[in-house]
Amino acid sequence: GMNLTTAYKSVIGFGNCKKCEGEEKLRGLELLLSHCGREPDRAMLSKCAALDVTAVYKITLDELTGKKNIL
Repeated sequence: GMNLTTAYKSVIGFGNCKKCEGEEKLRGLELLLSHCGREPDRAMLSKCAALDVTAVYKITLDELTGKKNIL
């Protein structure tokens, strides 16, 4: 028979998710900007027109698992 496989990495997490508002929402956006290599600017974020239609969620993990197949 023919054997086929592929390389993969996957992570699965279980926990709780909550929508952030106010200070927690701004802090979450600052963390995301920093992660993407941008310098967070609180004044710019606070005045951003998209802020009202942007949702930020905080995920608190209870369990994390993963697997991989590296060829």
